[in-house]
Amino acid sequence: MEENENNQEDKDIEIDADLFLQFLLAYHSDEEIKQKVIKKISMNTNLSPEKVEEALKAMLTVLMNNTRSN
Repeated sequence: MEENENNQEDKDIEIDADLFLQFLLAYHSDEEIKQKVIKKISMNTNLSPEKVEEALKAMLTVLMNNTRSN
């Protein structure tokens, strides 16, 4: 039962696109921080660092396009 509650909480989370975009731009501009973030996400998700970096670049692109269109 508790797992279902956690899943529902995850679905109810809203992300501030502008704030997340600011984070991605800041992390992306500092190579040392970027590598630390990629490594930590990779360790927590069992994705390769290359896949994590690819996903973060895709999120950055999507968020930039979405915030420009608003």
